[in-house]
Amino acid sequence: MLLNKWAKWFGLVMVAFLVGVPVFAVSQAEELPEYTLLGQYKKAPPYKIGFSQHLSGIDWTTQWQREFELQAEMYKKAGIISEYYIVSCMGDPSKQIADIEDLLAKGVDALIISPSSPTALIPLIDRIYDEGKIPVIITHAPYDGHKYSAMIMSDDYDFGRKGAMWLVEKLTEKYGKPKGKIIVLEGIPGAGCNEARWTRGAKPIFEQYPEIQIVGIGAGDWDYAKAKAVAESLVAANPEIDGVWTAGGQMTLAVLDVFLEMGRPLVPMVGEDYNGLLKKWIQYKAQGFDTIAPCKPTWDSRMALDIAIYLLRGMTVKRYQVYETPYITWETVHKYVRPELPDYIWANTSLTDEELRELFGLKK
Repeated sequence: MLLNKWAKWFGLVMVAFLVGVPVFAVSQAEELPEYTLLGQYKKAPPYKIGFSQHLSGIDWTTQWQREFELQAEMYKKAGIISEYYIVSCMGDPSKQIADIEDLLAKGVDALIISPSSPTALIPLIDRIYDEGKIPVIITHAPYDGHKYSAMIMSDDYDFGRKGAMWLVEKLTEKYGKPKGKIIVLEGIPGAGCNEARWTRGAKPIFEQYPEIQIVGIGAGDWDYAKAKAVAESLVAANPEIDGVWTAGGQMTLAVLDVFLEMGRPLVPMVGEDYNGLLKKWIQYKAQGFDTIAPCKPTWDSRMALDIAIYLLRGMTVKRYQVYETPYITWETVHKYVRPELPDYIWANTSLTDEELRELFGLKK
């Protein structure tokens, strides 16, 4: 039995996945069984695990990868994993295909993949699935293929919708009806996460209300510096702005800083669980700033690894597991904010303050 500080919490969460009572689940792969077969991928441990990431090197993926590593080390100490490999394609689908082929050549027993594209990997993943030798677990990013052993992630469509609906409510409170002028900062146009959050998530919500005008839109690439430059142009060009929607928390913080520097009245801005934004939320709430913080928890990499191990141990799991986006409100922000840690920490994480300091090389 694996006993560590996460075992109880993850055990309770994973019961839902094993017995088919997830937080939120919709079956997309209708032509395939709803559950994997008992013993379908069963083999004796120890196992080699391959983790193909869509991106690495930014603060969120650094935490996400560390969560995976800590979970993998736990399994390694228990003799269940012998080796694990982590590779990143840095957003390049052709490199990700080559990375996955290389992991297969290393003899991995299971593949965990965060797709760099919703479609580019479909032929390769279909082939692996049809061969039936190893389980493939899709995580983190939207994927339009239907052949996989399991999919587990938070819902980026829901991420976009939740923030948009919250902003509609704020505009309705101000004008008595859904009305107002807003600016939008996308992430990286064309990226799966951006397509889900903005194109398929938030944009259709705003389109339902003709009196909500998008007076400016730009791409901040999920980067504070770029988002700030884009926001400076958008804010300067629009003397009247009633609200802001962005695809990520660093970008929201950048827009807020632009408003503060330009002396503009603070307005509702959709955010994320970015520690710097949470800190300024508390600081400027009394001056009219408000936000909501949808989360893409960094701990979902642990859950993807758990699913891989369950399949290799012969368990049956629900194939499609996409859970509703958790979010932070004003009533809960004080439970998540890390006042003593830097802005770039992501708050919805299972990493402790000590683990975060170690990860980012911070002094106590």
